[in-house]
Amino acid sequence: MKSQFLTAALAVLALSAPSAAQTIFDPGQGAAPSKIKREPTLIFDVTGATLAGPLHTNLVVYNDGFVTYSNFSTFGSINVGVTTKFVPETVVKALTFDLQAAGAHILGDSGGIVFDLPTTTVTFMRPGTNAKANTYSFNLATDGHIAVQKVIGTFLNNFVFDTSSLSSTSALSLPVIPSFPIKQEPVLVYNVTGGSLGGPIHRSMVVYNNGVVSVATDSSFLGNNTIESYSTFVDPVIVRALSSDLAAAGAGALSDNPAIILDVPLTTVTYFRGASKAKAHTFSYLGGGPAYSNVTSIISTFEQDHVSNPYGGTTF
Repeated sequence: MKSQFLTAALAVLALSAPSAAQTIFDPGQGAAPSKIKREPTLIFDVTGATLAGPLHTNLVVYNDGFVTYSNFSTFGSINVGVTTKFVPETVVKALTFDLQAAGAHILGDSGGIVFDLPTTTVTFMRPGTNAKANTYSFNLATDGHIAVQKVIGTFLNNFVFDTSSLSSTSALSLPVIPSFPIKQEPVLVYNVTGGSLGGPIHRSMVVYNNGVVSVATDSSFLGNNTIESYSTFVDPVIVRALSSDLAAAGAGALSDNPAIILDVPLTTVTYFRGASKAKAHTFSYLGGGPAYSNVTSIISTFEQDHVSNPYGGTTF
């Protein structure tokens, strides 16, 4: 599977030796200045079954303006889109202010499962390497949830939506994604984006405590052009093992590594302690030695052993 090959390649790249400075490549959007200080501000995920078919959307916004957005739907045909871009940091600050004003820092889960409506999960994080995060989920939005949805929708419409990377294929026989239980909090947000000797790479993965895994890939590694946006499900026991392994490897304490390495993408890891109001620890690195390569190896092994695209991906 190409996604497994890409994951293995990322693990190898993380072991590269330091060299000259580079800029961080933004696939499809041009280059942006290299910046190691990167923490997530918003993680937004919509996954589940609808009357029109399965639906998946994932958005992660970082404090330095980096945004990754992916979507998947089967409304008549398979539609897959992955967008990565930089927006001004002032826009992210305004988004953070608007989300807090709408109550994203205090809202809780909305009880009950509504059939044929996807589950929406919002994680709002205050700025900082060791940020406090508030996570809540719902099927049917209440007034407070609607206010936050409007803020996110305005941000998407004004700064993110870009159909240039959308691709479509004829409808296939697809597995139905069930609407997942409401209790859903992130354990890991993993992002690898930048230039490499093999070509540009973008890989984003969000792992939740109930086993939901959201993945987006947009890469041209070694001539294999791949666009993927999907969610899948792994046994929560495996997620707990992943969390334990990451904690033992120091994911809750590692700092940013400022070493600049030529032709290696920037990796950003955010590790959560798995609760609705959990503290999260974020660190970024291009290389950094055994401690960082160990974290990369744990995540890569998890991906290779347990995460696969149920729809086969879009490769060209």
